[in-house]
Amino acid sequence: MLVPVSGNYDASEVNRRQVPPVPKSLAKQDPERFPPVYIFNVGPRRHEFPPSNRGVRYLEACPKGQPYSKPLVFRNIEMEPYDLADGAGNMAWHQEDGIDKARAIIHEGRGGLSLDAEDLTWWGVFVTENERPTQKELADARRKLNSMLRLIYDAGAALKSRGHVFPVTSRDPELYNEAAELLGQAPLFGVSDHTMAKCLFCKESIIEGALLCKHCGQRQDSKEAQEIKGKA
Repeated sequence: MLVPVSGNYDASEVNRRQVPPVPKSLAKQDPERFPPVYIFNVGPRRHEFPPSNRGVRYLEACPKGQPYSKPLVFRNIEMEPYDLADGAGNMAWHQEDGIDKARAIIHEGRGGLSLDAEDLTWWGVFVTENERPTQKELADARRKLNSMLRLIYDAGAALKSRGHVFPVTSRDPELYNEAAELLGQAPLFGVSDHTMAKCLFCKESIIEGALLCKHCGQRQDSKEAQEIKGKA
């Protein structure tokens, strides 16, 4: 959500500017009247969000063996300073609905499922007004996370089947292996990746240990293949 800013300012300069006091009712929001908003994470990644007037905000990864992470808490009504650009250094407060701001900061609803999805709900992040997530909220978050992991795993498996070789500095294999681990599958890539062999039938290069030749389609564990091995 865009904050109406009349002039740019450095957040570190706020203390040197003329900032009016926050109204008492909003400075200390009674949780009975102003229920907080929570962002939870059931996924494996830690997320960093743009800083507010209270500094950088983080959402921790879900600890292993736990159902969800420690939440990032938003006030019911969030207050952000902005520069009036009046030449005197005066500033004012902009009020935002906490749940709208929380949804905006995780990019909820911004695009569907894809490998470069901005919407963090595909990574198991969700917004709620519940201090403790409901079973339905957790199930929905895990379902979306599983869809993302499956997409990543399938993409990695397709690359491996084509014998793709990653640059030494690439961290993509870690991403594919992370998805494999979380799905309960064996790692797709490891230290012995891309050791090559030759198809027993067409003699084209294939990944060592592959059961199916991508060139001629012959299985490397068939009876005919065993016979060829026996004659070698």
